[in-house]
Amino acid sequence: MDRTHADRLVAELGGRLGLPALALEDEDSLTLSIDGGAVTVRIAYAEQTDMFDLSTRLERLVPRPAHLARALGLNFCWQANAGAIFSLDRLSGRLELKRRCLASDLDLAGFNEVLEKLVGHGIAWAKILGDMKDEQSAAPDAAGARMAMAARA
Repeated sequence: MDRTHADRLVAELGGRLGLPALALEDEDSLTLSIDGGAVTVRIAYAEQTDMFDLSTRLERLVPRPAHLARALGLNFCWQANAGAIFSLDRLSGRLELKRRCLASDLDLAGFNEVLEKLVGHGIAWAKILGDMKDEQSAAPDAAGARMAMAARA
């Protein structure tokens, strides 16, 4: 694969953001800080697969079990976050939203749209999860789960 297209998308994104020197670094990635550092966005490119790996970390949220349960539930079918899934970064202890896209399928508008949705979801979930009360649980109790399974049968 040729990374020319990926480099052009990143450069055009930089121009749109007012960052004319924006480019993939030596490790084929870059990191942006958004919303005063509340969210970081990492853009990585793998030339051998022509894939962008995009991630946004919820920097200010220290996840509790209820957060993790809610985030895991949101991963089902990838619908809630426009194709992005939650993961836990073990090194930082923070939740991340991750999305993988084939670079050759993207133009600048599509690249911007994927990034805007990812960042928007990251900012929104940081607030939603941060506002959760400790007693709230994203998972149903055992009786509720049995009733739901019985209803489907």
